[in-house]
Amino acid sequence: MVHGHWVLIARKMLKIGFFGICIPLGILFFVTGFQNQAAYFLYAWIAIALIYSVYAFLDWYADAWLLTDVSVIDVRWDGPFKKSASRIDYHSIESIEYAIEGVKGTMLNYGALRVMRTSGEEVLLTHVANPKRAESRLSRLTNDFAGKKKSKDVEALKALLAEIVKENVG
Repeated sequence: MVHGHWVLIARKMLKIGFFGICIPLGILFFVTGFQNQAAYFLYAWIAIALIYSVYAFLDWYADAWLLTDVSVIDVRWDGPFKKSASRIDYHSIESIEYAIEGVKGTMLNYGALRVMRTSGEEVLLTHVANPKRAESRLSRLTNDFAGKKKSKDVEALKALLAEIVKENVG
């Protein structure tokens, strides 16, 4: 499974934590107290922030590439009622590239992973954690698939030639 880097979700979680939880808790402790009208608004604010943080985590976690033995499945989650998946068969992959750009990308080891299909379509996954390892794993799976397909084709060709020889000789 290939995910986006944790830095994507960490940045969002820090914002949610600060603006959605820390500031309202600070207001509760130092300004309003816990038992008045404003406190109930702040409780609702914190509850919404917690719900949004779960949503943000699921959105990050569910956007991934699943690497199987025959294809790559690109899974996208755009909310609880909108999910999509597309399949990239290994035989339709022309090339696989990765790129790490910038100081932050180099230091935290994240970048983009690009798959070019034989149809010319480009499929891109950005902010991939350890893109070199992901590219290596995907290349290995693609080569393994090609080797298995080649051996199946060779066996099918042998069987076909044996059948032709048997019919013509016998």
